[in-house]
Amino acid sequence: KILQKTPTELLGKNVWNEVFPHLIGGEVYQILHRAVAEQVPVSWEEFGQPMQRWIEARAYPSSEGVAVYFWDVTERKQAEQALRNTAERLSLALAAAKLGDWSWDVATDLVTFSERAAEIFGIPSGPYLTWTQMRNLLHEDDRERARVEVERAIANHSEYSIEYRVLHQDGSEWWVAANGRAYYSQTGDAIKMLGVVKDITKRKQLEVQLQKQKQQFKMLADNAPDIIARFDSQFRHLYVSPSVKKA
Repeated sequence: KILQKTPTELLGKNVWNEVFPHLIGGEVYQILHRAVAEQVPVSWEEFGQPMQRWIEARAYPSSEGVAVYFWDVTERKQAEQALRNTAERLSLALAAAKLGDWSWDVATDLVTFSERAAEIFGIPSGPYLTWTQMRNLLHEDDRERARVEVERAIANHSEYSIEYRVLHQDGSEWWVAANGRAYYSQTGDAIKMLGVVKDITKRKQLEVQLQKQKQQFKMLADNAPDIIARFDSQFRHLYVSPSVKKA
């Protein structure tokens, strides 16, 4: 059925000259002849023609010839390709958004960082640190808050979402937005957590600058002799300086 042949078409026939002459000299031909010549078992995968199916095969030679076992693995290969396509799309999406991804294995306590995530944390990529060691990279004022947020997300089966500061070895301080979600065993125990991180340092710096400008504006307005007012798009008062009382 897999080879799209009947027993009559196969039994007693020379597999090369009479059945599959187009395979003579090809990869399968060479694999099987090498197995017989060297008396070693071999295995391989191929996309078979003309059935348009993926085949996995194993051959075991003996003094009498060779026994070949093969089966259709098309669905498995298609699933593997779909997984690769998904991983490629995810990688492109993460790169476009400048996101890094990370995973935490609860059993080993190791956190694995993608290349971008490692760059954000200022460390090598891969399974490099335990969760406790990684938390020590955070600003001391943010460490306990990060721990509590992770434990809350795991306990509530909810998303982990937090912003904190990361300290690099060169002394620089990076603001990071981290999101993740835990995955659980059938007994309800957390087994891993997956997530993404994003560098939000520039956004935080702009927020600080904006806050300073607001404070400066308020200080000047509060002490200005003239009336200063701010309105929203509906011309409702957002701010009126204290000098309005003197008018």
